[in-house]
Amino acid sequence: MGPHPIWLVLTEGGNTYLELDAGRDAWGRGAPALLGDATSVTAVRRDVDAARAPEAHRALIGQRVTLFDLAGKPCPGEVTGLELLERILPDDALDRSWAGVDTIVRPEDPTLARSAKKVWARESRGCTLAARVTARCEAPLWAQPAGLPAPAVASFEPAQGALARAAEGALHALPVFAQVGAFYAKRRRKADPARLEDVPNYGEGFEVATTPDGQAMVHAGMGVCLGNGHFTVNLEAFWRVSGPPESPTLMLLGTPAPRESLWVQSAVDLDGDGQLDVLTLDGFLLARDGALSPPTQQRARLAGTCPEAGPSEEELARVR
Repeated sequence: MGPHPIWLVLTEGGNTYLELDAGRDAWGRGAPALLGDATSVTAVRRDVDAARAPEAHRALIGQRVTLFDLAGKPCPGEVTGLELLERILPDDALDRSWAGVDTIVRPEDPTLARSAKKVWARESRGCTLAARVTARCEAPLWAQPAGLPAPAVASFEPAQGALARAAEGALHALPVFAQVGAFYAKRRRKADPARLEDVPNYGEGFEVATTPDGQAMVHAGMGVCLGNGHFTVNLEAFWRVSGPPESPTLMLLGTPAPRESLWVQSAVDLDGDGQLDVLTLDGFLLARDGALSPPTQQRARLAGTCPEAGPSEEELARVR
């Protein structure tokens, strides 16, 4: 069975949307408007002339969908229209000094329409085509067509015994693990430990998620933060698990590389293709051709975390 549609859910200014595709300003009609709560602008929206939008997306209007939260709790909804959406960080108005734009949303302000036009003119090249959904859900994360079975969500729990040992060995055997260690050795200060693993705040973690039908996925991570300008790295990897509990076999998914923390939560077959995908706190990674897709997230992270990405793949490739 092939995968069925799945959409990331976006919530802006009290409105609920499904993220569909990259948008085009030519599909829009009418004036843009700012979206936000009582304190800040978080997005700009514009109505879509459905006749100009792609037929596949136009066909969603009037369709019923099921939205799910992080735990997999379902909530009904209905697509009522299409909009172009450009999400912005709450403090972008201050950073970019948009004339007439305040981070405070004041509907009675006569400059609001002019502000929305100025913001849209600057931002619309990166807009998203989104489906507006009528729903009353708490913290929805993803959605699928109504009538499909709800997928079983399996939380990641600490790995134990033989599986934990296998995951630790698999993490340490990754070529990128050795590259990160070599990169640290070149960057470390004289007072720092010779090995990255001996740095006091170095950490590793190994988790497993097992679905009711017996599918299992291991998530492993390592990280250390020695401060900006010194050394910081976050490395995460995923494996499919097979074989008996006393002698598990791990199959690596994709090619791990240092990156910002994924905030991993659960494993679940989101799109019904028989492969486990990954739910994160603010999005998901889909299993495709023996790998996991880059994360699809609800919005840019508003706060930096440590450890962050660390050295780039290009920097690691230059380590000898």
